[in-house]
Amino acid sequence: GGFNFANIALYVQAHVLLKDSPAIVFAGMNLLVVVFGVLSGMIIFKERTDWKAMLGLILGVLGILCLAKAM
Repeated sequence: GGFNFANIALYVQAHVLLKDSPAIVFAGMNLLVVVFGVLSGMIIFKERTDWKAMLGLILGVLGILCLAKAM
């Protein structure tokens, strides 16, 4: 419903704002889905996340920041 529409609207707006960097928009949106999924699992379902998963998330964020800086 409303959440899906908001997601699509934000995705389109990100492409408008960063029209010269579609790779950053695509990678950023996909990484945010993973980050929010992990955070919601930790907060709502009290899941424990090991250091390897956290390292993967941090490296993913750093990778997208490097991509954005290179553009």
